[in-house]
Amino acid sequence: MQLADEKLRLPLTSFPNGWFCIAYSDEIKPEEVKPLHYFGRDLVLFRSKSGTPYVFDAHCPHLGTHLGYGGKVKGENIQCALHGWCFDGNGNCINIPYASKMPPNIQARSWSVREMHGVIMVYYHSHGSPPDWEIPELPEEPIDGNWGPFVKILHRKARTHIQDVTQGDCDLVHAKTIHRAVYIAECENIEIKGPLLYHLYSLFVKVPFPVSLILGKELKIFFDFVHCGMGYLFIKQIAHEEKGSPFQILRVFNTPIDDEYCETRIVSSIKQIVNKPITNALIPLIIYSTRIAYEEDLPILENRSRCNSPLLSYGDGPIAKYRRWARQFYPSEYFVTSKPLNS
Repeated sequence: MQLADEKLRLPLTSFPNGWFCIAYSDEIKPEEVKPLHYFGRDLVLFRSKSGTPYVFDAHCPHLGTHLGYGGKVKGENIQCALHGWCFDGNGNCINIPYASKMPPNIQARSWSVREMHGVIMVYYHSHGSPPDWEIPELPEEPIDGNWGPFVKILHRKARTHIQDVTQGDCDLVHAKTIHRAVYIAECENIEIKGPLLYHLYSLFVKVPFPVSLILGKELKIFFDFVHCGMGYLFIKQIAHEEKGSPFQILRVFNTPIDDEYCETRIVSSIKQIVNKPITNALIPLIIYSTRIAYEEDLPILENRSRCNSPLLSYGDGPIAKYRRWARQFYPSEYFVTSKPLNS
């Protein structure tokens, strides 16, 4: 997969289309305004008096004032700080305090927004098109009292492209070379359903002391992935049995900041293991191992050379399938054709 633009270090120079997290729900209160920067542009997030979140391009169409600095929420609308122009949730200018007549067709660009599971998502499209798919309802909330609440375990910015981050979940060999898996036990074929990609694999990991006294020196773990576009990844971690109950559920959100940087947020819920005291002892270790898996990849992600036409070999796992699936999220004009080896 290759892009026509060869200027930048990173292998892809556009932002993929799809749904992306731009804030946790608890980061914006009713009647609060917050400046943001994603997709290489300035944005403004505000929550109306009733609690509805909205995202606009940041600059007022009047004279370019940034709505995120001094802008105020007025009921369900936002008001520019400089001259008081007021815009509704769709971006329509509904009031100019000093004008006797409204100019026609004054519009601030509004973004499609969804709030779910404690995060605020926006839909990005390179051509400004509206969403043509929705994030599915996944069984990700704990279903009984044996589960802990979702907690934030990582929020990092990295100098890398979003696809390099998300593609790593299909790069099974690096689980052994970088993350010290004993060996990869099984790899199921990828299942693709439009913007959704399903992937299941298992591996044996070494269990550190003293946890090994409870779980044994080696543990077989199944990783059940659902990619919802390139911005949202849902993971169930299951010990021992493929059809068993997961012991950890992860929600991973990756969002492009600009042409070079990407932001990752991870939240986790952990099920009670054996009993409460043992669970409380294991939770820090489980969270640490999840966080360190991301941290171990960072030096490699941030220092990779461009690889627009990778040479893939037998045993590389489903990387080629993932890359073909990912093409749907980029404008076709960005690509020139290339065929991976042995794909």
